[in-house]
Amino acid sequence: IFAGGNDFTIKAIPVHEGAPNRFRLAGNFGGHAGKINYLSASPDGRFLASASQDFSVRIWPVRQRGGYGSTEDAQDEVKEIVKFQPHKGVAEMVVWAPANQGLLATCSNDHYLAT
Repeated sequence: IFAGGNDFTIKAIPVHEGAPNRFRLAGNFGGHAGKINYLSASPDGRFLASASQDFSVRIWPVRQRGGYGSTEDAQDEVKEIVKFQPHKGVAEMVVWAPANQGLLATCSNDHYLAT
């Protein structure tokens, strides 16, 4: 599960079948300078895109199988692999094109759609 919010970060929280009813922070995606408005996973699950009030859209790597953190208290810092600012206003939403084409569409309160 990925969650973004008012603290300008995205949190990765592991969920496993049969896990105790408590969540452990597994990764911290830091870098935005504004509230996270929207998160979208790529169709193949390898990337996470975020839209923020700092006007930027960022793409993050998503680890699979080993997950983030190797100990109970681990909090890996994850760095974005792409940062861009396609709008002159708050980035409200970001979605991936289906069929693994590597394309994104974003929308903003500047009344434009960017691809």
